[in-house]
Amino acid sequence: MARLVPSVEIVFKQKGMIMKQKQAVIYLLAVILFLPGCKKQEDAKITAAAEEKSSPSSAPANNADSLGDAAFHGDIVKVKMLLEAGADVNVQNINSNNVTALMKAILKGHLEIVKLLLEAGADVNAKNKYGVTPLAYAAMGGHADTDTVKLLLKAGADVNAQDEYGMTALVSAAYEGHTDIVKLLLEAGADVNQKINGGATALMSAAMKGHTEIVKLLLEAGADVNAKNDTGRTALTTAAKAGHTEIINLLKEYGAKD
Repeated sequence: MARLVPSVEIVFKQKGMIMKQKQAVIYLLAVILFLPGCKKQEDAKITAAAEEKSSPSSAPANNADSLGDAAFHGDIVKVKMLLEAGADVNVQNINSNNVTALMKAILKGHLEIVKLLLEAGADVNAKNKYGVTPLAYAAMGGHADTDTVKLLLKAGADVNAQDEYGMTALVSAAYEGHTDIVKLLLEAGADVNQKINGGATALMSAAMKGHTEIVKLLLEAGADVNAKNDTGRTALTTAAKAGHTEIINLLKEYGAKD
């Protein structure tokens, strides 16, 4: 049975707490996407969790912590040294939800290390324990940037990959308001109507958050303006509930029905 991710205005219980969309996305970012040690979504900090690693200085070349830590901390000299010594560029750290060095470099925005790892054969479609890919990290994370997304797409990243919650890079970027990344993903063939678990689409996510420019981009790309999630909500009802008048009018221009 598919695990549900909270979609637009869907409320669910997680560890005895009731969380709405924004809290849930923070929780997913901190706990589902990345590293262990985050037990409360409001206290979860991706960077802090990622830094809870032992020093890689004495670890062998094929140790996941060694290469991953060097990538995370931006130590390109050490990354090169480890790769030259035979470190497995695709090793997954089983103590950190199977993240790879590439994912850690993306997390911290180390573009040159991302390039180096890709040149060394890093799997651009590797998935962590929860099915999250490097492209999803790049589209959603705090260091989201177009250069990294371009590199990953050029290297063959699956633009429509879904994690176990059904999340895609497009839905994540639309929710977070990363307009330029949304453009890149659409140009690369992202499915504008793909739904996450719970039935939400990128359009619903952007409409809920008030990202007018992204809503327009998605509509121009053929987003189904009247698509419904599993509770029957549409982008229009979501925008109306959030009070985004400009988006309401835009959706109606494209045929949204009350």
